Amino acid sequence: MQKFISFLFLIFFFVFFFQIKPILACDNPILIETVFRDFQNQYITEMNFEIDQQIKDADGNPQAGDKVVEGKTNKVTGIGRAEICDLPYDGYYVLKVWNEKNKNIPFKFFDIEINAFDDKISLEKHLSNLHIVLRKADGSLLKNKSFSVYTQKFDVDNNPINEKKDFISTLTTSDKGEAVIYLPSSIFYQKGRGGIYAITVQGENGKDYVKYGIVSSPYANTYAEYVLSDVILQIKDALGNVIKDKTINFYYQKENLKGEPSLGDFIKSFTTDTSGRVRFEYPDGVYAAVFKDSANQDFIVWNVFINDNERTTKEVVQNITRVQILDKLKKLMPAGTGFTLWSLKQNEAGYFFKDKSLGNFSIGEPKYADLNLKQGPYLVSISSDGKEYGSAIYSLDGKKQDLLIKIHKAYLIHEGEKFWLSVPSKPKTETLTERLNGRILLQVEEHGEAWYVYKGKRYYMKDGPTAYNMMRNFGLGISNDDLRKIPIGVNNRFSGKDSDNDGLMDKLEEGIGTDIFNQDSDGDGYSDKEEVINGYNPLGMGKVFIDQSLVNRLKGRILLQVENKGQAWYLNPEDGKRYYMKDGEAAFQIMRFLSLGITNNNLAKIRVGKMD
Repeated sequence: MQKFISFLFLIFFFVFFFQIKPILACDNPILIETVFRDFQNQYITEMNFEIDQQIKDADGNPQAGDKVVEGKTNKVTGIGRAEICDLPYDGYYVLKVWNEKNKNIPFKFFDIEINAFDDKISLEKHLSNLHIVLRKADGSLLKNKSFSVYTQKFDVDNNPINEKKDFISTLTTSDKGEAVIYLPSSIFYQKGRGGIYAITVQGENGKDYVKYGIVSSPYANTYAEYVLSDVILQIKDALGNVIKDKTINFYYQKENLKGEPSLGDFIKSFTTDTSGRVRFEYPDGVYAAVFKDSANQDFIVWNVFINDNERTTKEVVQNITRVQILDKLKKLMPAGTGFTLWSLKQNEAGYFFKDKSLGNFSIGEPKYADLNLKQGPYLVSISSDGKEYGSAIYSLDGKKQDLLIKIHKAYLIHEGEKFWLSVPSKPKTETLTERLNGRILLQVEEHGEAWYVYKGKRYYMKDGPTAYNMMRNFGLGISNDDLRKIPIGVNNRFSGKDSDNDGLMDKLEEGIGTDIFNQDSDGDGYSDKEEVINGYNPLGMGKVFIDQSLVNRLKGRILLQVENKGQAWYLNPEDGKRYYMKDGEAAFQIMRFLSLGITNNNLAKIRVGKMD
């Protein structure tokens, strides 16, 4: 009996052993060992990786198929290991890499060759990444601030447009004020897509800021800063006194059918501080600020511009209408003397008549009353001995004006009294077309079609070569001396050959005359890029003189070097810098990165122009 039990035990042992042995290990495993690094050559820990079968889609492009094995790099060593026991076939596989932050958009390295006779495959890959820094408009870091990352949407021609597409991850800046995410550049995508991202971050007033065009470099760590734009609005009176504790309401600004500004939706209220200022943090746009004058009328400040990625300031100077009243003895009437403020209406002949009472006021110390009134016609009157005396005035924004009333027959107001006032001509309001003159516009509600606004009309920029020829035709000749007074624009998003790796594309260096094979053309110890972006002469000594009045006058224009070979430059209205348009590719990149998104509704307000 004991021998029989021992025999059964041996049978069970062998069955169990041979059944589970393939699960525990394989005879000839292939060890996959991975190391991932950034472009400062620092290894990256806790990255998931996966080996997938490499297949082809209907167009013959490589794709990732079934998973073969997976692993993760060690938290301490940065080395990841996994064993392949049963290799499906000899040939090419796909290495997929991700972590929790970029799991929706992993890296894919194709054509990883693995064969059955391999004992070990060592894979070391550099992963492109974004270092994102957020700042307030005063330059201070936004620490522990959450934001979201998306891929940027592309149109049917495979050009990026200012729209978000796929959500990737939500990140939070660290105590150092930075967040890092590993994201593929365009070389890890098929059909040329990808590698361009957008971020959204909520401002303090609950509005999302969106930053487009963040390009992940395939060969370097990418550093991107984004500033949450704001405007500082300060209110003063005509004597320079700041107006504190004033409630300011901000609205979207829109246009009526006549192209005149009008109030849109209400946004938020603020109160001026002890210096008469309010800070309004909001994304790029045109807004209006509204507050009450002394007569409780709406004083509207139009065209409060907020520019993306920066702080703007605007000062508003209110009118002071100083009221003084003389009695019959020609003496100033004392504090406490009451008077009434009236609005006036104008007839077709241009005369003004008393309209509505705007309130009762009184003389203060020292024997006058200062009223802050929005621009317009007014009547100030006082009753004495059953009669009404008064004087009319047309108050002007930003001015101090004196209004004197005498208890004298010359100031008597009779029933139906008419007044003649000098009325200033109405200032011309800048239309949408005028404001966008010289800009390149993208139809964000369509397929990203590009338009150039020139002399009140918009012209369709079908593609790079068309844009280049069109913009040359609209070019304005400029001397080399004047051109040198305009700063040179350098945009890291522009791509192209850089023979000397100094950060300036060869095309741009040809335009400014620096040596494409020498990082320091003038040999002064500073690279050509350092000198250009800091306003120094890359071909000689000292700083370049910038003529700001010339820059402001020519913003949005295409400038042609008539003393050379007619090289074309685009003077970007956004930053006041000139960008070299050597050819259609350069024009295309200007269209892509220096454009302004516009809705179909606003675009329709600009007439279409046709090239001869």
